[in-house]
Amino acid sequence: MVVLHRCWWISANLDSLFVLPCGIIFPMALKLYLVTCNFLQAGDYHSLKERLRTLDAKQVLDNQWALRSTYSASELKEIFRQLLDDRDRITVTEVGAEWASRRALVNMAKL
Repeated sequence: MVVLHRCWWISANLDSLFVLPCGIIFPMALKLYLVTCNFLQAGDYHSLKERLRTLDAKQVLDNQWALRSTYSASELKEIFRQLLDDRDRITVTEVGAEWASRRALVNMAKL
């Protein structure tokens, strides 16, 4: 849904659009990220997994997910950090042009 408001176009999906004055909208580049966690507390981490699902993240390994996003690595870390215990660990890494995997749960080339 796109709405005109004071000569600015505003999109309902700001995660994937860049908004300019007077209705010029360009898609933003989606970067590929790996999110890796060490869960040091017992629990199912349902909130974290639900948030990953809403960002269309795909599980790569037991505690690792891949996703495409316009958020920066720091922004994603802050989003997920709020859903973790203070003792848990998390890294968010932008994946460059070269990578390799063996027996991953998802083919990152298809993301």
